[in-house]
Amino acid sequence: MLVTSTSDVFEIANKAPFEVRTAPIPTADEKVSGGTILGGNSLWILKDKPDAEKQAGYELVKWLASKPMQRRWHTGTGYFPIRKDVFDELEREGFYKKFPSAKTAIDQMRSSPAIPATAGALLGSFPQLREQVESAIERVLTAGEAVDKSLGVAKETSEKSMIRYNRGRT
Repeated sequence: MLVTSTSDVFEIANKAPFEVRTAPIPTADEKVSGGTILGGNSLWILKDKPDAEKQAGYELVKWLASKPMQRRWHTGTGYFPIRKDVFDELEREGFYKKFPSAKTAIDQMRSSPAIPATAGALLGSFPQLREQVESAIERVLTAGEAVDKSLGVAKETSEKSMIRYNRGRT
């Protein structure tokens, strides 16, 4: 079992000498969906920049968010498309029947509850936080560590990472 980004789906499936399947991220309580968020395909323009930089950023985001680019990005990397029309078109064409692993995380994201934890993140220490949560999940699944203990460790190390980042010492 491997807990990783959707961006790895096609590469792993193409290189593995066996059939690769995907499943939603497990939760401690099947009755409570923890949900998932967008990560690498999030597009941001910072407001406290010169107008010329914001305009250039807008042009880049507009191009990256275009239908042809989102289709290419999603089918080439596995990252979620940010456009429903791209998803709908690929579904009509049978893309997800051919590559069901590309749809697993999209289905989980769509069924995620609208809570602060699933709203997305703008964190300078995001890579460290994601690694700490992934490590916690791996400790539970591979070492049998208690969920509460593992997530407690992830919370503690994540808070330290955020404090260091906010102080300018990442």
